[in-house]
Amino acid sequence: MTPQQLFAGFAAFDVLVDDRAGLTRLLHKLTERSRVLAHGVKPPDERVATEPPTPDSLTVTLGVGASLFDNRFGLAGHKPRHLTRMPSFPHDRLDPARCHGDLSLQVCAEHPDAVVHVDVSRQTQGMMRPRWRMDAFLNPSRPTGPDATSSASRTASSIPTPTRRQRWTS
Repeated sequence: MTPQQLFAGFAAFDVLVDDRAGLTRLLHKLTERSRVLAHGVKPPDERVATEPPTPDSLTVTLGVGASLFDNRFGLAGHKPRHLTRMPSFPHDRLDPARCHGDLSLQVCAEHPDAVVHVDVSRQTQGMMRPRWRMDAFLNPSRPTGPDATSSASRTASSIPTPTRRQRWTS
C-alpha cells in the first residue's frame, strides 16, 4: 500500500466515445498514460523540464461513476448494486455541470508540480471531456508531546503582556 501523499488532484470526465470498443480503447490509453506518469512527471515548461525528475511517488486511481453504466456501452446490467449517483446534502447549492461524471481520476504525489502537470485529456484525443477538477493538499502534522508543549509555553511566555492601562486603552 502506498503511504498517504501530500498533494492530490481530483477530476471527473464525461466519456465521449460511442461504443464499448471505444470505451475499451479509452481505458487502455488511460492505463498506458498512468504507467508513464508513475515513472516521473516532466512539466511542459522548458526551463523546468531540463531539471531531473524528482521521485514523487505519483499514483493514479481511476473510478467509475454510476452514469457509465447506462445503455451506451452495454453495461447497464453490470452496474454494481450499491453504485449510485452521489446525493446532495442539506443546504447544498450544486451546479449540475460540476457534479458526477462517467470517470474520475485521483492523482496523488509528494510534490504539487507532479499533480498540477498531469493532463490525461490530451492523450485521450477527444475520447473524454473534463467535467470538473479540484486540487488539494495535506497539511503537515503539528508537533505533539512534551517537547511541543514546552516549546509553545516558551513562545507564549516570551510575548510581552500589556500593562493594565494598555489593555483598557487599546
